[in-house]
Amino acid sequence: MNAPETNFEGDNAAVRNEVQSLRNTLTMTLLFTFIFSFCVNVFLGLQESVVSGQAREAQQIVSTFQSVGAQQVVEFWGKLSDYAKTHPDFNPVLQKYSGFINVHNNGNAPVKK
Repeated sequence: MNAPETNFEGDNAAVRNEVQSLRNTLTMTLLFTFIFSFCVNVFLGLQESVVSGQAREAQQIVSTFQSVGAQQVVEFWGKLSDYAKTHPDFNPVLQKYSGFINVHNNGNAPVKK
C-alpha cells in the first residue's frame, strides 16, 4: 500500500497560515461583537431615557385628571342628568351610558365598570 507522503515543512507552514487566519477571524469577530454590544447598550440607554420621560408625562396627566378632571366629569354627568330630567327623549342615551359611569354622592370621581 502506498503510504501518504508527509512533507512536514510544507504542512507546517500551511497550518501556521491557517491558524493565523483563524486568529484574525476570531479577533475580528470579537471586535465586531464588542462594537455591536456597545451600540445595543447605547440604544437601550437612550430608549430608557425616552420611556422614562414619557412615563413622567403620563403620571402628570393622571395626577392632573385625579385632581381636576374627575370633578369636571362629575359636574358634566350631573348636567347631563339635569338635562335628561327636562328632556325625556334623552333618557335612553343617559341610561345607555349609566352602566359605564357611576357618580357617588360623596363627590368622588366616576368609576368605570
